Amino acid sequence: MQSLARPGGNITGVSDLGDVTAVKRLELLKVALPNVSRVVLLVNPEFPATPKIEARVQAAASTLGLNVTLLSAKDGATLEKALDSLEKYRPDALVVTEALAVQYAAELINRATALRVPVVHFWPGTAEQGALLSYQADALDNFRRAAGYVDKILNGAKPGDLSIYQPTRYELVVNAKVARTFGLTLSPSFLVRADRVIQ
Repeated sequence: MQSLARPGGNITGVSDLGDVTAVKRLELLKVALPNVSRVVLLVNPEFPATPKIEARVQAAASTLGLNVTLLSAKDGATLEKALDSLEKYRPDALVVTEALAVQYAAELINRATALRVPVVHFWPGTAEQGALLSYQADALDNFRRAAGYVDKILNGAKPGDLSIYQPTRYELVVNAKVARTFGLTLSPSFLVRADRVIQ
């Protein structure tokens, strides 16, 4: 790839900046719960960006004073095993970056909640399902932009001439009701950063 502005070849599209947002979720978690120290990060070993995500998260963790344990899942069976191991690690929080976890979001959140482990998820709607918070680029906006790329290419544009879109709109949803269930107090200064607070 030549550059994000002119990727060249047959490459273009919409980036979700997965490594950057994974680090941002850790930062938001630390602001929300300053006493957090042990975090489990759920990743997919078969996702191409996972090594980059892991490296960025581990580098940020040391700065934030966090000890991050990686759990891997590539399908329903391995996700089940990963969730089984949560009881052994007993982390202060579970941070989810794995797209597979969208399909199993309710089960994941319910299992973690039963173990008194709050969940920080990346997918919109998961805070409503019981995650402590969710943070991600505006998914609907990304889907609309992706459709625009398809339209341009079908009408003759060369993919490599179309810049790769990097999102600028992100949404932080905080579930204050879940925080109270866990006996956690979220500061007013953190809550005002949220785009939406579920009471």
